[in-house]
Amino acid sequence: MKFFPLNKNITPQKKAKHNNVHLIRHGIKRYLFPQNKNAKIKIASSSRFVPDKGLEVFIKAVSQMNLREKADFMIIGAGPEKNNLIELNRKLKTNIEFHEPVDELQAFLQSINIFVFPSRSENEGFPITLVEAGLSGNLVISSNFNGITNILDSEDYGFVFPIDDVDKLAELLDYSVSNFSSLEQKADAFKEKCNMLFSVDTMIDKIEKLYS
Repeated sequence: MKFFPLNKNITPQKKAKHNNVHLIRHGIKRYLFPQNKNAKIKIASSSRFVPDKGLEVFIKAVSQMNLREKADFMIIGAGPEKNNLIELNRKLKTNIEFHEPVDELQAFLQSINIFVFPSRSENEGFPITLVEAGLSGNLVISSNFNGITNILDSEDYGFVFPIDDVDKLAELLDYSVSNFSSLEQKADAFKEKCNMLFSVDTMIDKIEKLYS
């Protein structure tokens, strides 16, 4: 019997010998859309509107930014916490735009500059959205949820902040807005890494070798 964990932090707990566990990352087809990145920096997050995704951390962090007026902010998604998040956005006067889920997320991601993933879940598998953001050339800022170090294991590729740390996220957002042109090399490096680790060809090749 062979086991296929979602990431290095998730392995079968019973009856699995080490040589029977194979990590094969899900290949992601990359789509190229006309890019529409404007002079004003666009920062976004996208997930289900549930407490584990930590979107209120993003909203609170935006409210604490010193350079908030130099960027536009968006949240894409749907879920039971929608009204609470919209009310928090109104109360803190952060002016974040809320959008319904889109059919072509990669098209949206290719129109923004910075992607924030503030998850507080201890059981997060590995969100494909992070890879799509990387493939779209976004600078990625993520919480240090279990599994993030499988891919964002160095500041060469982006930024990681402690779960629920609003102050640190606000600090990273200000820093990223202030220094964005010099940080694009991080986005480029992460894009290259995602292309290497999550290509469809790599996935097919590993599966063929495993069963040959």
